[in-house]
Amino acid sequence: MLLDPQADPVWAEQQIASAGMQDATRIALPGMTLLPGLIDMHVHIFSDDDKVRGRMEAPTRDYEDNMVIGIDNARRTLEAGFTTIRDLGSDIHAVTALRDGINSGLLTGPTIVPAGRMISINGGHGDGSNNLNRELAHIAHENSENLCSGADDCRRAVRSQISQGAEVIKFGATGGVLSNTAAGLGQQFSDEELAALTLGARPSAIFVFITLPNVRWALLYGVLLANARARIDFDQRSVTVQGGAARVLGGLVVLAGVILTRVALDRAARLPV
Repeated sequence: MLLDPQADPVWAEQQIASAGMQDATRIALPGMTLLPGLIDMHVHIFSDDDKVRGRMEAPTRDYEDNMVIGIDNARRTLEAGFTTIRDLGSDIHAVTALRDGINSGLLTGPTIVPAGRMISINGGHGDGSNNLNRELAHIAHENSENLCSGADDCRRAVRSQISQGAEVIKFGATGGVLSNTAAGLGQQFSDEELAALTLGARPSAIFVFITLPNVRWALLYGVLLANARARIDFDQRSVTVQGGAARVLGGLVVLAGVILTRVALDRAARLPV
């Protein structure tokens, strides 16, 4: 319980008594600022801080090596003040094992909300076989339950991640900076596939996190959370919001890390692309 030292002392004691905390330890922090736990909404907990080293050593690393990196990253993340993170792209078995180890007290780290592997089209932003030689590409495809082609297959990919413990679903509707292919940043999934992805997640009350070039797609396809790098290039009033759509709360549309008022959205059509 946090109490303002300038508050009425009698009122403060009443609050302590009502919470049944009369015997709790009291810590005075004069002249200090108490910061609540921070939340990082986009983390890759198993990533090596040294990206060049990570790519060079990738062929010799196994799941156990990456778990060591993840355990260390989790500890350092908590020590930096982050008490909750959302991991948006890791092996679902590894990240849920790390999550459970932290929750049970065996490991030190923040609360982890895992997405598992990012769902992608074949040859898209999340296809780990892009530009690999044929032997390595074959191996990558054998472990590519996150890739899909066609609406039914995309529903299957979503359900696969959920069945293994994913608490949020991430899919890349576009290319990305780290894609090993010249696919560009335009839409990669078909309209039918995008609808199937969101509908596949909804029965399990899973938020959908998506890499989008604009917010209009998120509204049209029922995305509840969108990447902060989404571009606003539409007039919200011209978009039909279907079955949940991007979360609209009290006049706010929430995009991971970004809150946009209706006023801003109403003026979005006049923003330069």
